[in-house]
Amino acid sequence: MSLPYKIQAYIEQHRLLKPGEHVLVGVSGGADSMVLLHILQQLGFACSVAHMNFQLRGEASSQEADFVEAYAKAHGLPFYVKCVDTKAMAKEQGISIEMAARDLRYAFFSDVLKKGPAVNVAVGHHKNDLVETQLLNMARGTGVRGLVGIKPQNGVVIRPMLSASRSEIMEFADAHHLPYCTDASNADTQIKRNFIRHKVLPLMENLNPSFLHTSYQNALRMQQVQQLIESSLAAFVQKHVQASAKSTEISLAGLLACPTADLFLFELLHPFGFNERQLGEMLLALDSIPGKQWHANGHRVVRTHTHFIVQPWPPQALQEEQWFYREGEEHTSPIHLRIGKMQQKKDVTFNFDVNRAYVDGDKITFPLQLRKWEKGDWFVPLGMKGRKKLSDFFIDLKLSLPEKEAMYVLMSGNAIIWIPGYRTDERYKIDDTTAKVLCIEYHPA
Repeated sequence: MSLPYKIQAYIEQHRLLKPGEHVLVGVSGGADSMVLLHILQQLGFACSVAHMNFQLRGEASSQEADFVEAYAKAHGLPFYVKCVDTKAMAKEQGISIEMAARDLRYAFFSDVLKKGPAVNVAVGHHKNDLVETQLLNMARGTGVRGLVGIKPQNGVVIRPMLSASRSEIMEFADAHHLPYCTDASNADTQIKRNFIRHKVLPLMENLNPSFLHTSYQNALRMQQVQQLIESSLAAFVQKHVQASAKSTEISLAGLLACPTADLFLFELLHPFGFNERQLGEMLLALDSIPGKQWHANGHRVVRTHTHFIVQPWPPQALQEEQWFYREGEEHTSPIHLRIGKMQQKKDVTFNFDVNRAYVDGDKITFPLQLRKWEKGDWFVPLGMKGRKKLSDFFIDLKLSLPEKEAMYVLMSGNAIIWIPGYRTDERYKIDDTTAKVLCIEYHPA
């Protein structure tokens, strides 16, 4: 089967492009991308060319940019180029040069696509790249998703040559006398991908001459396995996971009833940066007491009585207190609280709601202070005679650590009059002697 026919079949199989569609081609100047550009044109697709100069190899980088530009102009192809200081960007963001280059490249592609008419960008990844990625992911530690290697399409990025090997591409380039640049850094085995390419793959092919093809077939199977996992995970998430802008809550009961709890927990939490050891500890904690925490990459997981709760950590700094100087005041930060107008008791219609407190207006003194609860705080819960520490009150309610951390109290002088959303203080309740009533409303986020 000829290489153009193989690529056309792959495009049709995965619905990567429509006949005659305009496509932006990411061209580095190497053999892979030059062959891709040539074949896409040969198959009748309208092409634009995008080249990224990462300035990583001095004069050689500039020469490649000039080469690609000259080729595009000679063939009447729209040409886009961007020059970036990749090392500076990587240092500034504290990431690897490889990651910085990838982010810069795809941000550039996205900007060019906005100009139209192309809606997809084709890149020259091939079968060898897929297998190298599989091996790299295996070395780093991965789930099934890592064994997929590289997908035919990821958003607007398409990879029409994944079914072709590097040797097929090089043979095509030589047979059709296609010009291309050779990147000398590809021989540097200090780079992990090059080590896999030049050291590991040859050894694997000594064991199995068809290793490249076998691995490619395995990747296709893994794609189907991943699809099954994603389908099952979606059903689990719909039933047992609640996500909001502030947190993700995973039901412990759902995990305990799930035969693939370890796999689902990996799929849900690995993207947040939690490692295998932590995930293993979480599985063991399914039957343990609540309160245990795990931290990773700006997030934490807390084991409550009923859920694993994933939150950003440390939390965004919040206002610690607020003052209410008179009746009728309302503040939305740090929590949404409204102090009503003082009313005669006979004019009040009582609505017993945990988010509404009625207190004896003659027993409070303005200003009222809303603040975070503190260790040692106590109050007299409505309906009780003795004082109770808030820490013990929260234990009785079986509040999770995140819920306790988010708790505020409303103070009159040095006394707590209300824990918004939970309980008023017995000392400020409405009784037969009450003349004036103050209604306070809490509006949960």
